[in-house]
Amino acid sequence: MVVYTGPRWSTATRGVLALLFGLLAIALPGLTLLGLAIVFGVYAVVGGVVAAVAASRSGARGPYLWEAVVLIVTGLLTLSWPDATVLVLVIVPAIWSIVSGLGQLGFASRALREHRAAWLVFLSGAFGVLFGILVLARPGAGVAAIAFLIGLYAILHGVMLLALTYVSRNRDSAGTG
Repeated sequence: MVVYTGPRWSTATRGVLALLFGLLAIALPGLTLLGLAIVFGVYAVVGGVVAAVAASRSGARGPYLWEAVVLIVTGLLTLSWPDATVLVLVIVPAIWSIVSGLGQLGFASRALREHRAAWLVFLSGAFGVLFGILVLARPGAGVAAIAFLIGLYAILHGVMLLALTYVSRNRDSAGTG
């Protein structure tokens, strides 16, 4: 059975790069998300241009044209203010968490007399409101948390690639792979 057929040097290089990226994402969270915002901005502008071309060649121009305008404007705004884009990526979920949590609290407070398990909904709502307030109070911590998760994933991915390189090296030298 062949687990991986690519060259080991390629797998090892990708593993090391993933480890380095993960460590940098954790060490420099603002830069990590700023880079992602810029990549998204470029993607949105290019996607908007593609949609505009599709609009010019399609019988159904309206949807393509709408998508082109929205993507190009979104991309240009993102590229103009990448820092604000990163903050929006943290603030919008925080606001959603508060609004959703308040809804859960309202529902649970009415349902507590009728349903014994409504306290779980109440607790979930309370946690949602608390989470949202904490993130809004310190949005930089939210940015750091997102970058930390990206970095953690990259580190784990890098470790798995390096382990795969090691295992495939041992299998090849034993003549079993």
